[in-house]
Amino acid sequence: MMSSFSTSTTQYNLIKDLSTLRQNNDAVAYGSHTQRWINNDVYIYERQFYNSVVLVAINKNDSTSYPISGLNTALPAGNYSDYLGGLMGGPSITVGSGSGGNNPVTGFTLKSSHGCRVAGRRQRACVRSWLNWPNRSATWGASNNRWSGLR
Repeated sequence: MMSSFSTSTTQYNLIKDLSTLRQNNDAVAYGSHTQRWINNDVYIYERQFYNSVVLVAINKNDSTSYPISGLNTALPAGNYSDYLGGLMGGPSITVGSGSGGNNPVTGFTLKSSHGCRVAGRRQRACVRSWLNWPNRSATWGASNNRWSGLR
C-alpha cells in the first residue's frame, strides 16, 4: 500500500492542471472536436462549447520541431500563453481577426517531443494547450508557477 506520494512531480502537476481545466472549461468536457492542422507527427485540434474554446497541439516526433503556418482557430483575437505554463515546452501564440470562426494564428514553431520528460522518462508526445473561456479569470503566479483564481 502506498502511504504517500509527491505532489511536486511533473506528472502530478500535469494531471492537476489538466483536471482543473476539464472541471472549469466546458469545451474540454462537452465541446465539438475540430481538426485544425495535421501531418504525420503533428496533430492540432480544437474543442468548442459555445464561447469556450481550447486549442491543443501535439508533436509526437522525438527530434523534429515543426513550423506551424496556415493554422486557423475559433479563439478570439489576442495573445495566448500555453495553459500548462511551459510545463511541456509550449510557446505563446497570437491570434488575429478572421471570419466564421477562422481566426488566423501567427506562425510558430512546435518543438519536438525530445525535451518532454516526466520523472526522467521521455514522453511519447508533448501537449500544448491554449484556451479562452468567458466569465472566468485566472492569473499565472510567477513565484509558484501555478494558475490561481480559476473558478
